[in-house]
Amino acid sequence: MKRVVLRPETWLLFAVLVLAPAVRSQAAVGQAQPSRSVAIVIDDSEAAGRHQEDISQSVQRFLKFFGENDELCIYAAAQRPALWQEFTSDEDVLANRVARLSGRGKLALYDAIAAAGHHLQSEATSDPIIVVFVAGEDNASSMKLRDLLQSPAAKIPTYVVAGPDTDWRIQEPYQQLAFPNGGRAYFANNPAEMLEIARQTGWRITGHTEVAAAGEAKPLAPYKEVVVPSIPVANSKATEQISGGDNVLLHRVLVSRLRKSQLFSEVVDAGSGPAPAGNGRLELLATIVGYQQGSRTKRELLAFGGGTKLKVQVVLRDSGSTQPITGFVTEATASSGLFGGNDEKIETEAILRAADQIVAELRKRK
Repeated sequence: MKRVVLRPETWLLFAVLVLAPAVRSQAAVGQAQPSRSVAIVIDDSEAAGRHQEDISQSVQRFLKFFGENDELCIYAAAQRPALWQEFTSDEDVLANRVARLSGRGKLALYDAIAAAGHHLQSEATSDPIIVVFVAGEDNASSMKLRDLLQSPAAKIPTYVVAGPDTDWRIQEPYQQLAFPNGGRAYFANNPAEMLEIARQTGWRITGHTEVAAAGEAKPLAPYKEVVVPSIPVANSKATEQISGGDNVLLHRVLVSRLRKSQLFSEVVDAGSGPAPAGNGRLELLATIVGYQQGSRTKRELLAFGGGTKLKVQVVLRDSGSTQPITGFVTEATASSGLFGGNDEKIETEAILRAADQIVAELRKRK
């Protein structure tokens, strides 16, 4: 019997034909997985008792930004932090659990954040996020702030909604918790402000555009000038693979693309300094929130693998009032195709496509 010897390129084609369906199947499975894994840490201490209803309403406002592809859990941050609700996508279940919280004992917020971070790292099925709703100052944690800032939980993007009636003494520690990992800290003076902060926090995390006025199809139409500050990279596991300088390149390309688009009469490049404020100006705040490095090996073996992915969150706000106008999240993918390609070229292509997608989204709103 004559022996048949397959040449290397024949083996490659065989591998593509066999593995491509599996790759598509895995992609389909991935689409069903939660797009966000959020741990909500809620102050239910005795001191927060008189504000419990305000906190509850703010959390329930925040929950409305998430859908069936997201998963959220709740930690109660009283004297003995506890997992109050395991991960679920059911808004009604989460809202009912929030409504059952009542003030008890002192506040062990740092311990609760550390526990939430550990739970996210062990159980989350997507990129983790911590959101804290707190009324006062931690006074019962066994963990000190400096220890929490050195813990794995400190690497997870953390958003803090503090208030109402915030005390100036709580602002510094909560800012330290939020800013290093790409999160935000907000301080409300009254219940109405707390509701608005909860809404804006949900919008910033999800990229939904509920912040736009109802029925306003073109929220950017009044603006003739746009300011583009430098583009930071979120400090999270999702951006660990990104190369230094990619955010600088994205900023330069975006400014160039905006000028060529003629969507605005003036595009101000504020990449090397503070953005100039002024009424009637639009400020474009972009952040790289996700990056997946391409693989030449995968491109050579798989017909649909090995691409570079770049995820960017964009918030547009009025430069004078700093009030958000609209926002979105865009993800650009680039691959050279079946037989490989230079990784740097693919990376650059992803950046170019991300800038083009941002301009396209702006055009829809302009």
